[in-house]
Amino acid sequence: RLRSRLQGVRQYRISRASSSSRSDSDSVRVVRRGGEHGGGIYSEQSYRASFDGIPRAVFLCVRPDRDAHRMGRSCAQFIRSRYGTRVYVEDHSLEELADTGVERIPRSDDGRPDGHFEAIIAVGGDGTMLHAARMCGDRVPPILGIDVGSLGFLMPFPPSEYREAIGHMFEDEFILLDRMQLRCSVVPSTDRDGDAIASCHDLLNEVTLHRCAEPGMAVIDCRYNGYPFTQIIGDGVTIATPTGSTGYSKSTGGLVTH
Repeated sequence: RLRSRLQGVRQYRISRASSSSRSDSDSVRVVRRGGEHGGGIYSEQSYRASFDGIPRAVFLCVRPDRDAHRMGRSCAQFIRSRYGTRVYVEDHSLEELADTGVERIPRSDDGRPDGHFEAIIAVGGDGTMLHAARMCGDRVPPILGIDVGSLGFLMPFPPSEYREAIGHMFEDEFILLDRMQLRCSVVPSTDRDGDAIASCHDLLNEVTLHRCAEPGMAVIDCRYNGYPFTQIIGDGVTIATPTGSTGYSKSTGGLVTH
């Protein structure tokens, strides 16, 4: 829990959200914990899983540029022709991929996807993966990443392997990495007990509290499970998941964070 002395006292409650690789769908069956190598990244945070039958619908999340749409077109054509699976896309991809038989993804009033799909195919860079996870909130189905970006920390498959990657996911067992998400709850400054939540956000990378346009430094009181932890005087504070901290560390030549 963070208290910031900017424009009055406002509380930001940071907690662990539901696992980011969980889905409301019952179509994903966990075979066993741990990967085939029994260590490394295939550890207690990973599962061998499979779909109960071919997925009936997927969300194809494509970065809005020419290279990503070219790869997205190949993915959509392959999925539609081989499996007959319905493919949902965002508005910016609908016109580019209309001749492949894709459909506009329905959305609820809060802007989140309001349709049943059992998997996400993310085509782009790490930002595309984060965008797809953020759209789904706290119930994120399995995401398969096709790397058309630069770093590709979260995107394990190159474009040349898209057929094998999708086919393996649809027809066989696959490794499901269970990534932590954070939930940031913003509490009004008038609520001293912190029970009333003004807004809630689920995030895969990090939460940052920043002074923004305020001329002075922020004074932030940090508590862990209600107990005083530290006080930060500066521009702000960032609280990252292992995914977020590893991505930033790796991009500067650092190590993987466990």
